Amino acid sequence: MVEFIETDNEHARAYMNRALGGVMAVETENDLLRHERALTYDCMLQSEGSTTAINELSAIMGIRRRGDNSRNKVSKLTR
Repeated sequence: MVEFIETDNEHARAYMNRALGGVMAVETENDLLRHERALTYDCMLQSEGSTTAINELSAIMGIRRRGDNSRNKVSKLTR
């Protein structure tokens, strides 16, 4: 999973490597059940013997969030 993380912050990358280093990216639910820790593209997580749906939320920090803030500032200026 860590190959999908985008950050320029080396500390954030180290944290995400530790948190997601053992998680496999898989495409189907059948693939999901074959791994101890895995995540599908539609956010189904298999971990510690249970499968859970993860609600995809807006970014609360990081590059994607900073982009959201700058778009909001621009839209306020153009009104």
